[in-house]
Amino acid sequence: MGHEIQVERFRDRRGPAWHRIPNVWKPDVQRSCSEAMAEVGHGLDVIKAPLIYEMDGITYTSTDRMMVVRKPTADDPKPRAFGVVSNSWKLHQYVEMAQVFDKLSETHQVESAAVLKHGAMAFVTFKSGEWDVCGDPMESYFALNFSMQPGTSTTCIHTPIREVCWNTQIMAEAAANVSFRIPHTADTMDQLAVAAELLEKFEQTKAAAKEVCEAFAKRSLTSDEAKMIFQAAYPDPTMPAKLSAVGGFDEEERFQFAKDLDPNRMAAMAMDKQRFEALMDKRLALRNECIGQYSAFEPSRLGGTAWAAFNAVSVVADWRNGTNPGASTLFGERAGEKRRAFVAANQFVA
Repeated sequence: MGHEIQVERFRDRRGPAWHRIPNVWKPDVQRSCSEAMAEVGHGLDVIKAPLIYEMDGITYTSTDRMMVVRKPTADDPKPRAFGVVSNSWKLHQYVEMAQVFDKLSETHQVESAAVLKHGAMAFVTFKSGEWDVCGDPMESYFALNFSMQPGTSTTCIHTPIREVCWNTQIMAEAAANVSFRIPHTADTMDQLAVAAELLEKFEQTKAAAKEVCEAFAKRSLTSDEAKMIFQAAYPDPTMPAKLSAVGGFDEEERFQFAKDLDPNRMAAMAMDKQRFEALMDKRLALRNECIGQYSAFEPSRLGGTAWAAFNAVSVVADWRNGTNPGASTLFGERAGEKRRAFVAANQFVA
């Protein structure tokens, strides 16, 4: 399942989006943050287990490292190892972390909740109201991403969404965005409590985001400027060093290089070249897809603006098929595409 959301572990108030899973809460059903997490996280039990390894036929138990493991569940009847951590890594179950935000859910409706990656991650989103960018309807959400995956912190981010296409607007952290990263340390729960208090100031953040977005909508772009934004979102891949060096040879030098090269290394270089060219073709295709979205942007009166270019990238990132288009749109590689586009667009309005 590409979006990595488990079907029975997803709930939403508005209906299928990029994940296309139809488990929808009725409009009159209210949930606190912890209730929503308990509903999608039922039966999940994550533990720190001893790390046992074998070397030269001898079995050892680590004294300073442990394995984070999710116990078997009814919908996934085998344990899942999430990674190795130090003894100081603090484990808090999802419902326990979500309880910190229950006060917030008294004033801001819980909109969706899900478990991803076999329990390694989970998220809850809150709706924070409706607004517009120069007449382009928007809705504001705040997403809490809880993690049991070593090396991945709990995050809280502001995610404005365009109603017309339901794509998520991931902005750069410096641009009117509430963003927290909370690692699994001794004071994790204290930090979560602080985050909950700060997130209650949603309206201030939303007003700042509106100001930034409207600046985008008022900035017309040249064709080259729009292409610069798409290039930033989908940059050229880095050519392998050996291929780059060969590219600087003249024809005679390339012939001599190929003649002297070991056949196995030559085959390896050919594979590197093939992979590089395939990745380059993919990046070019994504940029062209952005150009198509940009050219057809609605409302048309905002076409040709930094707002249209940024949203073209957001649509391509959210809605194309491929590996992990779910969590990645908020927290992973595809979110990075949108952040790079935002930073590039912001250079034209700053």
